[in-house]
Amino acid sequence: MPGGASDNPPAEDPWPTVGLLPSGAAALAALERGLARGWRCWKWKIGALPWREEQPLLVALLAMLAPVEGELRLDANGRLDAALLSRWLAAAADPRIRWLEQPLAPTDPLLAQLLNRPPIPGVQLALDESLTHLDQVEGLLRTPPINRPLLVIKPSQLGDPRRVAGLLGAWPGRCVVSSGFEGRLGQAVVRDLARLAAAGGSPAPGLGATA
Repeated sequence: MPGGASDNPPAEDPWPTVGLLPSGAAALAALERGLARGWRCWKWKIGALPWREEQPLLVALLAMLAPVEGELRLDANGRLDAALLSRWLAAAADPRIRWLEQPLAPTDPLLAQLLNRPPIPGVQLALDESLTHLDQVEGLLRTPPINRPLLVIKPSQLGDPRRVAGLLGAWPGRCVVSSGFEGRLGQAVVRDLARLAAAGGSPAPGLGATA
């Protein structure tokens, strides 16, 4: 999910497992294995293959999710250009797609234009690589762009977790807590913050697992 993979969340965690799908056709087999385990929420990194190859895979993935009312999160990691952006924005309007994460590189001027135009009906944007420090996160929360994105934050890479907790409490539902490459202590802190975010109505955090 947004963020690096980790072990399956313990049963008491108040969020579903987010399955991490590989690129290409292997995503179909991984989704099938995870569905058999009861997982219903998935993250798929896009832009690794040409659109003409990924588009039929997307159709197949969504068809597999439809019977169980599952959801898919698309993560572009800033790989899209202007031409691909229009295709993926149209695809992201599908109700089974929860959001389109970091569609453009943080330095791409088109990203600022996208965030400062009216939202596209049915499309939720999210930012990840654009977020490099807590002042920036707080600035986006205090003065959000017109097209308000979800903010996928990695607490271990942003600084003081007490300040992260304060932001989660002040702007409930706006931030998705994600893991990075934490050790045991860092994982415990991230999970505590993820529980706080979930209690405030945030989507399931990016503490994913591979099937």
